[in-house]
Amino acid sequence: MHDFIIICGYGHLGREVADLLDQDGQQVVIIDKDKTKIQMARNKGFTVIHDDATKNGVLKNAGVQRCKNAILSITGDDVVNVYITLTCRFLNPDLWIISRANGHDNVKKLYQAGADRVLEPFGIIGLVAA
Repeated sequence: MHDFIIICGYGHLGREVADLLDQDGQQVVIIDKDKTKIQMARNKGFTVIHDDATKNGVLKNAGVQRCKNAILSITGDDVVNVYITLTCRFLNPDLWIISRANGHDNVKKLYQAGADRVLEPFGIIGLVAA
């Protein structure tokens, strides 16, 4: 694959994002350490890596150094998202990185780690409700 997007975390948000990107004709690589989630992604036809995305070798194997599009670090754990963001920024300084912040206090940390954009799903829901 040449132009692809890596998604770290195939939970509810990861599944929705992957489906939308797929509908848009984008090639997607899913990384998740949960066997059940990986099987769901595989059943939908996605390229999958069943491993821990915080490991440099896993990100290299996924193609983060040659990825020209983006990586989305959207796990449910802010510490994991910071670590993935930091590692990806080191491995590919030109990569577009979108990270998920589950807690508002971690938005700044994700930007400091190298994220280009930070999503706050719970903050967005609050804005819509308000």
